[in-house]
Amino acid sequence: MEFGGFRLRECRLQEAKARDTQFFDLKTRQPKWFFSISGLVDTMRQARKQSAVARDNPPTKLTWYFMQPIPHEYFAGRFVDEDLSIECVFYP
Repeated sequence: MEFGGFRLRECRLQEAKARDTQFFDLKTRQPKWFFSISGLVDTMRQARKQSAVARDNPPTKLTWYFMQPIPHEYFAGRFVDEDLSIECVFYP
């Protein structure tokens, strides 16, 4: 399992996502069809696996950083809906 980074003092695993707005419809703020076929599936699979690692290894925390607001809003909602242990931060 790979992560984008780790903050030892906080025992925090990190993942960063950038420039993903191109995969979303700007009006509906939902994934475009081609992204929903594989990219979204892969991203959610990654999130579930990383969340499980964090949950199984307390006191580990997991934070995903998003550079753009639309993907941040979308994935923050998905992670809550699936009860994933992932803090989402909008960090332009």
